Amino acid sequence: MIRGIEYVFYDHPYWDKEKKQNRHRRTYVGKLDRNGDFVPNAKWHALNGSASGTNVDLPRKLATRQYCGATYLLDEVCREIGLTDDLRTCLPRNWQAILSLAYYLVLESDSPMYRFGRWAHDHRHPYGSEITSQRISELVLQIPEQAKMEFFRLRAARIEDGEYLAYDSTSVSSYSEAIKAVRYGKNKDGDDLPQINIGILIGERSCLPVYYRILPGNIADVSTLPKLILDVDFIDISRLRLVIDRGFCSRANMDRLLETDYSFVVGGTATSGYVKRHIDTTLAAAKDFRHFDELHGVFGYTYKEKWQCTSQGAKPENAGKHEKTIYVHVYYNGVRAEDEKLKFAKKVRTVAELVAGGKKLSASQESTRDKYLVVGDSVDFNDEAIRTHMDRMGYFALVSNNTITAAEALELYRRKDIVEKAFDNCKDRLELRRTAVNSDAALAGTLFVQFVALIIISGISKRMRSADLFRTHTMQSLLDALDVIERYDYHGIAPHFGEITNKQALLYQSMGVSSPNTL
Repeated sequence: MIRGIEYVFYDHPYWDKEKKQNRHRRTYVGKLDRNGDFVPNAKWHALNGSASGTNVDLPRKLATRQYCGATYLLDEVCREIGLTDDLRTCLPRNWQAILSLAYYLVLESDSPMYRFGRWAHDHRHPYGSEITSQRISELVLQIPEQAKMEFFRLRAARIEDGEYLAYDSTSVSSYSEAIKAVRYGKNKDGDDLPQINIGILIGERSCLPVYYRILPGNIADVSTLPKLILDVDFIDISRLRLVIDRGFCSRANMDRLLETDYSFVVGGTATSGYVKRHIDTTLAAAKDFRHFDELHGVFGYTYKEKWQCTSQGAKPENAGKHEKTIYVHVYYNGVRAEDEKLKFAKKVRTVAELVAGGKKLSASQESTRDKYLVVGDSVDFNDEAIRTHMDRMGYFALVSNNTITAAEALELYRRKDIVEKAFDNCKDRLELRRTAVNSDAALAGTLFVQFVALIIISGISKRMRSADLFRTHTMQSLLDALDVIERYDYHGIAPHFGEITNKQALLYQSMGVSSPNTL
């Protein structure tokens, strides 16, 4: 049944050699009217050799069957995390189509969106019908910015009390010259192509994405934080707690964060004067076992410091110079220290050999030469500079503005890898290594659909980790194992599901979902 109308199909089962599964092709031949009588279409008459309007003896009980096992799991996950309700609220006309496209991206990770129609023909999904490639193109252009921001507000409202949000960005390469945000910049995948950047905000406890934004490809991470703060205010995230990488750390950004009164943990840069000062303080005490963090295998120390804010501030009432308290957490990791020393020694020796041989140096190698070599009639090492640099290896720092311990700050920061996992899912499962659109509007709409799919993937991934299912399954193998379950719809009879094996039932149970045959 699609939008209240019962359609009739001929079912043609076949064996899919690639997926090693029984699959089905269906031919649409008509529909049932309000009385349950079959109304054939031209296709039916052509197949059965009768003219349109000719009386034919037709069975009253007609059947349809579609794959539903994986989409049933997605239905339950979306319902429990509130995604279905949020989309319905923001996009009352198109939410089912957008959710179905997101289902397709999740389940058919290696397929382009224009092939949705073939998949939709065989699967139950929220929209319940096929969507042509042209209609998909129109649909992504019809997602208003206001609806997206409302969606972000609703997702933000579901943040757990006390939950920190991790923020980071990634680059997506593009061949398009029509997208304004496409620029050459620091490509995080190492591609020699222009790019756009995408920033994502994710709950470190729920592991669910909350917000994203598109950035020009030539914008450095450190420049994006002020706009993030403004957007966060707009989508009304109350009691914001941020975890951000050291790439966003600068004096101006520290001022802005402190003036918002948001809680934060940010990676400290080793070149910052206040970080270097506290590392020097820690050098002598780095092996005091009273400060050993067994969980993370590091020594951790916390220093309280007064910070003089000097920027104009994120809020007018905070403009001018004023004082705030920050906490600098300094860590020493012996394994990391030895690894850094080995890499550094190889780098210095390589540069020394290049200099001695009169070879041309890169800008980075010239910097190494100037700092750590003495070049005259011969090439020698600057022992004092090398020793001073190596003494500080294995140290790193985090900065927070609330009274958490060094161990707590590090635990929060290390959970930030959920953002990296999200980026991996975007690029690997959602085919986002290259943009395949040629306009700003198409890019904006397509990314929104992919963001919805990313929320679903993140919800599934968290359940799999909680149940330790990644030890025996990939996400794709789990979804494929459930995808073969079928639903049968007979006219006049309650729908029922095909056989569900014990292994499939156990997968549903492990994912916190009841099997469909128990409905």
